Amino acid sequence: MYRAIIIDDEEAVRTGLRSHFDWERHGVSVAAEFPDCEKAYRYIREHPVELVVTDVVTPHMDGITLARKLRSEFPAVQIVFISGHADVQFLREAMKSSAIDYILKSVDMDELSAAISRVVERLDKQGREKRRVQAMEEQIRRLAPLHRERTLRALLDGEDDSVCRSYLGLNLDTSAKYVCMVIRLANKWNVARNLSGPERLARSLECERVCSRAVEGKSGSLTFKNRNSEFIIILKCAATDYEQDMLDVSRCVQEGFLAQTGFETVIGLSEPADLSAFSGAYQEACEALEHCYYLAEDTAIAVKKYPELQSLKAAREYAEKQLPEAILSGQPDQVEAVLGHTFAYVRSMPEQDQDNFMLSLLLLPPRTMPGLRTREDSPYRNQRGLVEHWLGCLSHVEQERFLLQVMAEVTRLLGEDQDPGTSALIGQIKRLIDQQYMDQISVTSLAGQVHLTPTYLCVLFKQSTGLTINEYLTAERIRHAKELLRQPDVRLYDICYRVGYLSPSYFSKLFKKQTGMPPSEYRFNAFRESGQQEGA
Repeated sequence: MYRAIIIDDEEAVRTGLRSHFDWERHGVSVAAEFPDCEKAYRYIREHPVELVVTDVVTPHMDGITLARKLRSEFPAVQIVFISGHADVQFLREAMKSSAIDYILKSVDMDELSAAISRVVERLDKQGREKRRVQAMEEQIRRLAPLHRERTLRALLDGEDDSVCRSYLGLNLDTSAKYVCMVIRLANKWNVARNLSGPERLARSLECERVCSRAVEGKSGSLTFKNRNSEFIIILKCAATDYEQDMLDVSRCVQEGFLAQTGFETVIGLSEPADLSAFSGAYQEACEALEHCYYLAEDTAIAVKKYPELQSLKAAREYAEKQLPEAILSGQPDQVEAVLGHTFAYVRSMPEQDQDNFMLSLLLLPPRTMPGLRTREDSPYRNQRGLVEHWLGCLSHVEQERFLLQVMAEVTRLLGEDQDPGTSALIGQIKRLIDQQYMDQISVTSLAGQVHLTPTYLCVLFKQSTGLTINEYLTAERIRHAKELLRQPDVRLYDICYRVGYLSPSYFSKLFKKQTGMPPSEYRFNAFRESGQQEGA
């Protein structure tokens, strides 16, 4: 029901309009009536109405003035003029005020009915449009988080939709520079493997809140979730000491993730970049993580050490694959040959690149042989002191001699007792399999994570454990499958996918080959044994 008011300085006209016209049939109720427009105006400001039926000439304020005020303050209000004046100037002014109609006294009820019908039709149309806009705004509000993530993810692909960014309130300054911070979970499966779906979602949302809190007070900075285990911070370089902002945010993120969710994190940092080049900054931060270019000892913050030119890439890949193999072989001559070949690459690099590359070479062994950090007689027991000694070298020739000395010492230690280095490496492989058995992992992917060739890794694993990597992986998957089969709320075909197999029939055949019975029979026997134990 639409609300209307009647304005006329003649009481008889007001009474007649109220009493002798069927307002209800048009879906209108008369809320009030007034002898002049000034009183009506004060009423409308406190009591919203949809329709005003007014005389043109009233004391204190005329209808034309009222119409102009209403158009300015309440543009949705509809106006119908009723007047005894047939003056053309009055008609023109009424039409300028967007009046729906101009009816002359004495009022013809059919004419008034037609005018009110037009008003109601227009009000109905406005209502439908308002509801449509409200529904659209509600849909946008509900989908805004999704559009926000999509818009920000587009920056990582080099596609910046500035119009969409502006509408969503993502106020990034195209004239400023930004650092890309890529945050990944280091122990995701250890923490999340036994969590239910809602619990995992809650942890993920808490991770997003931690990132948001980390950039509070960093004007112009944003954060969003990119993938399941990756969160992005777009940190604005608002001051000359932006490096301190990076460290502060990194510390806040790492401490917050660990305290609130139990997740350990590694963070990749890019160099400052324009918004138009942010996709390159993202790739740079990812590369720093993938190649473990850690900022300092005992930190999980990674930065790119040097430009990845083709010659540098070849030198890095050669060193990361060949040097650990040479050290683990226990042959000093082989280590010296690998280093000599690597040094030949290094000498052709620019001086700054030589420094960065040689430092990464010095820190390579403990990344691939974790046991070196814990051995009392290892030069990597005090890695900080080792780096300080290297930094004190006065020339690249002296750096080469020092590297040869350190690598020879590591080779000698592992040659005297092969188990620590090998056991540490095998332990690392087993931990990786335990963390990733539910994924589509392969010998090649495992070898890449420990910087060894697939062939050398297979031989080393078989020699140390008596099993091939695939045999060990299968055994681990079957062991986890047995644990899941003892849980009645886990469906049989879900277990297949949760232990890393894509085909239920293949999983069933493999399970029977390993255990002598199909999964359904194993579950039945496990439940029966459990019932007997409870009965005893």
